[in-house]
Amino acid sequence: MMTYADLLWLTLSARIVTPENMGVLIVGSAATAIPTPIYGAQVQPMQPVPVCFGIPLITEPYAFILSSVFTERNTQIRSLAAYGWIEDNFIYEPRAEVMGITSIGTQPVTFVRDLDLDIPPIAYMPSANAPSTLIRLSGVVIASFEHTGPALQLEGTMAALAGISSAEPAFGAILRAEVAGGLSLWAALKPRRRSIDPVLVTLADGWSLLARAAPCILVNPQHTDNTLIQQLLAG
Repeated sequence: MMTYADLLWLTLSARIVTPENMGVLIVGSAATAIPTPIYGAQVQPMQPVPVCFGIPLITEPYAFILSSVFTERNTQIRSLAAYGWIEDNFIYEPRAEVMGITSIGTQPVTFVRDLDLDIPPIAYMPSANAPSTLIRLSGVVIASFEHTGPALQLEGTMAALAGISSAEPAFGAILRAEVAGGLSLWAALKPRRRSIDPVLVTLADGWSLLARAAPCILVNPQHTDNTLIQQLLAG
C-alpha cells in the first residue's frame, strides 16, 4: 500500500500563514521580515514545508498525485521530472502507467491518457495537525529586498525563476540568463539534468509546477503597498 511518503515532493523553506487551511506560504530571503500578524493572519517561523502536485483526472472530480511513471518502454521516472515527461509524451505514450495516490487517498490504476493536461496542476501541502490530510495551496508570497515597488503577481516562467532564485540565487541567475536568451526553462534545464546537484533539478522542476499551480506574489516587506497580499489572504 502506497503512502504519502512515496509521493514526489518539493521541500520549501517557508513560513506558513495560519490558520493553515488558508493554504498560503511565504518564502524567500526576506521572508522573516514579513510581520506577524499581517492583515489579521498569524505567520509561523521558517520551517521545511513539503509540497506535492496533483494532475486533474478526466473522468473523476479529483487529482492524481504522482509517485512515478512507467513509460511504455518500461522505464521508470521517479522524480518531479515525471510531470514534464508526461506533458512532452502524453500523445506518444498514452498507455504509460502513472503510479501514485489521488487527492482523496485512493490508488486506482491510472494511465497518462486518464490525466487532464488542459487544467493546471494543483499544489498541496500536508496538514500540520493531521499529516494524512492534504491542504490545497492557494498562493505563495516570495519576499525579497531586491524587489522594488509594490507587490507584483508573477506568472509562468517569471514566477518559477523568482522562486528558484529565492532559494538558490546563483542557479536562478544562470537559468534567468538562458531564458532571456530565448530558451524555455525546460530547455535551459535539460542539458544540466545529469551534471548538476539533483537538489537543484528538483527545485527547478518543482517551481515550474508551483508557478502554474498557485498564484505567486513577489513583495518587498519594506514597501508600504502590499495590497496583493491582503487580497490573497482574503481568499
